[in-house]
Amino acid sequence: MSDNSPEMENNASPVPPAENTPPARKKRKYVRKAGTVPRKRNKKSTAVSSAPDGSSQTPSLFPEETVSAAPADSPASPPVPAAKAGPAGKRRAAPRKAVPSENKFTQYLLLAVVLLGYLLVVPPASFYQKWIKTASVITAQSSYLRYGFIDIIASVQNLAVRKKWTDSPPVAGIFYQDNQIESIGGIKEVPLVFDPGSGRWKGRFPVPWNPPRGKYTVKLLNSGLKGKYVSGSDFEITKRELPSLKQSFAVLTLEYAGWYGSLSVKSLSGQKVPAPEGLADWAKYMGVDALWVLVGKTTGRNGQIWDPVDFKTLAAIGDQCHRRGIKFGVWVMSYLTFPEKVWPDYQWAYDVADGKPVRVRSVSISDPKRPDDIADLLVKFRDMKEIDFVGLDYIRNALGGYELCEEFYNDMWWINKPAGWDRMSHDQRIVAFARKKIERKDRELLDAWEWWRAQKVAGIVNHIKGRLGDDKMLWTYTLGWNKGWQHGQDPAMIVDAGSDIDAVMLYEADNGQYDTMMRDWSSYLERGDTRLVVGDIVDAPLHQGKGTSEFVRRMNWAGDEIFGKENGYAHGVFIHDLMRLMYGRKGSETMLDWAQAAKGVIMRHKKLYGSLPEKKAEPAAVRAVPAKTGNAPSKKAKSKVSARVGT
Repeated sequence: MSDNSPEMENNASPVPPAENTPPARKKRKYVRKAGTVPRKRNKKSTAVSSAPDGSSQTPSLFPEETVSAAPADSPASPPVPAAKAGPAGKRRAAPRKAVPSENKFTQYLLLAVVLLGYLLVVPPASFYQKWIKTASVITAQSSYLRYGFIDIIASVQNLAVRKKWTDSPPVAGIFYQDNQIESIGGIKEVPLVFDPGSGRWKGRFPVPWNPPRGKYTVKLLNSGLKGKYVSGSDFEITKRELPSLKQSFAVLTLEYAGWYGSLSVKSLSGQKVPAPEGLADWAKYMGVDALWVLVGKTTGRNGQIWDPVDFKTLAAIGDQCHRRGIKFGVWVMSYLTFPEKVWPDYQWAYDVADGKPVRVRSVSISDPKRPDDIADLLVKFRDMKEIDFVGLDYIRNALGGYELCEEFYNDMWWINKPAGWDRMSHDQRIVAFARKKIERKDRELLDAWEWWRAQKVAGIVNHIKGRLGDDKMLWTYTLGWNKGWQHGQDPAMIVDAGSDIDAVMLYEADNGQYDTMMRDWSSYLERGDTRLVVGDIVDAPLHQGKGTSEFVRRMNWAGDEIFGKENGYAHGVFIHDLMRLMYGRKGSETMLDWAQAAKGVIMRHKKLYGSLPEKKAEPAAVRAVPAKTGNAPSKKAKSKVSARVGT
């Protein structure tokens, strides 16, 4: 019988354990059931190789090392008890080793990480609805003034909703006192467009004409989610606070485009007086608080943007005014120019004549350089101690404006375009747009065109004001037709943009037209909405030959009721202008007749309103709300809040 036979192994006497050797751990019997496959062994851990001398070797962890069997004369290691055989002579599996505590900690940590990941990816239903499936909409600013666009931004995290929004973009609406409002050109709902840069949906809503001031809310109208999972956002529409101005402020203007050092001023006695003393004396006689004169005009002469300016004489005029307790201001012609041979390098406005676009002498209000050219000149006067006011005339597209048609439709995308627009050239679009506008059949187009130009003008004023700062007050001349809208101006927008005084030119109208202008102004505004200084022109033909009597009637009417019959008096009056008074069309009346008539208007306004305390604007809750597209709100509409705002 071989020494390695099973019988010898089972009958061999056990080798007694060496001293100090702990007792062998009792091993659990393992019996493999009949017909089952035995557990596979890890061959790598039990592999044995033979050395050249016949001894056994086990693989080492390191390739260059080999663990050999101990030589015969080396001390013997304690023998390992042989595993007992189970039934049918089968050997039991070796006992499992205990798992170290470090491995248990690693397993628990891994389990925790997996569980946390599961909660984040597949959260409970309530958490999923409230966070992952929550959509929000906000405005880019918390507060807006009464011009420009309200930028709307919507976002959602849920992938399914995002896909739905991609196929069917969300729509936003603006609410005031729980009522959805309608704005310029009939727009009420704003489809939002996906912006890849931010991963959000965006849109713009035009601020309505002179809207009620107060809290508004933007909401999503078709988010695809339940209402409690869609959050809106509040914002405010407010107005700019204006610097203080003397009550019943009165102004005399001088529209002279030449060199002031060469100007001779005609005194009341008919004598010629140097400009500094003569102009200051006239202002003193008329009883005004300020003298405003023209200083900036563009002809392109000698390749210059502005014609030469006599700063020395202008400083002397300001000094003489200050000696008499009168303030002094200067203004520039902003967008109307008088090119002679060389046209400055600007983008020019275009009108239409004989079915073709025609360049006109008005700089386009989209030209990027003109605002800074205006500011560059006015900054020089701002830094002069003799100057108290700086002003802007022709702050509008003075002529034409049809070159703006493509930019207009890009911003006001909901307004109907002329048929075949996409196939037209730029010139063809100018002609088609001009024709559609002149027809005056599309009321939404007219409303949008007037508003869009007015907000662009407001943006220009805001830029210039930013360059000038608040050291000197800024005034603007605006036209009186249809509250200024007809020429792309609005009294609420322009003061919010930076004008401290809106000088409204209520002239060049017959009696019927003047009545209409007064009705438009008084129905549109309340006294706290803006700051108006109203004026008329010294010119007999423009008063239908009635001379000073009609001049006085109109000036007093506007001074008393530009904001309406109740508390509707203007913030001041101005007389335009001293050059016309001295050398203009006075009809059968004399310079003295017109001077006394104008002075009487000023004295009367100061007597009636000069000592009255300024009243604060009414709160937004009782403010006006326009009721019809294209028209200003009536005073009747102002007595209660309507569901519609702004057009």
